[in-house]
Amino acid sequence: MIYLWKYDVNNKTWTWITGSDTPRQEGFYGEKGNGNSSTTPGARSGAVGWYDSLNEEFWLYGGYYYYNSSDQGTIFLKFPQAYHIFVFYYCNKPIEFNQH
Repeated sequence: MIYLWKYDVNNKTWTWITGSDTPRQEGFYGEKGNGNSSTTPGARSGAVGWYDSLNEEFWLYGGYYYYNSSDQGTIFLKFPQAYHIFVFYYCNKPIEFNQH
């Protein structure tokens, strides 16, 4: 499963932003550098994310693929808060790179 939530510190509430709740969901990636509403990282564990407050963008890097927990893959995506879509930048495993 991979989904993105936003926490509101003032209201102390979580809001679902995007993502699938399907276990072991495969990723779908569009053209590098261009956002697409169907672009979504595949289910993974151990990925690292950070928020760039200056540009209001969430970034996602790395992790283990859903289909092989011993295979660490490098992916790099951003999620601009204004557009609510993932923008794909890099994947080092062609097996996970699916265009749709």
